[in-house]
Amino acid sequence: MLGCLEEAVSDPSQAVVVLPANEYINDQCINDPKSALGAFVQSKFPGKTKEFETLIQLALTGKAAAKVTNGVNTINAYGLGTTVYLDRPLNEGHKILIAAATTDRAAEGLRGDISALIAIVRAANGAAKERRMAEVILPLIGAGHGSICPGCALLV
Repeated sequence: MLGCLEEAVSDPSQAVVVLPANEYINDQCINDPKSALGAFVQSKFPGKTKEFETLIQLALTGKAAAKVTNGVNTINAYGLGTTVYLDRPLNEGHKILIAAATTDRAAEGLRGDISALIAIVRAANGAAKERRMAEVILPLIGAGHGSICPGCALLV
């Protein structure tokens, strides 16, 4: 299906929505209305991006992270391919899988990785099967900010 991700879910109780983020899984993506994550969160949780981000940070508790200096800040990097499942966050009906699809490191810039896309697709499939969901709604991950060739991203 082509179109806006935030409009693609016909029955939120039967779908897992995959939302790509950076490997820091921070507010940079959530507040970017041009990203799939930002557009979806701002559409479905208007005025609640901070609360949504808090839920993500709680879900990340206990996940392995490396401390990375990116510019002037030291932040947690969870690694490409890391996923976090949110079941009906903020009492909204969607089931969401946040997926670390890009990284932004000094001397590398913003980029995605095909192996991370494969890990994300496997995690999305597993989340749907485990919860007996009929659909996985996923954008073309990595073809935008991730700089992955759109054809390659579509193949994955």
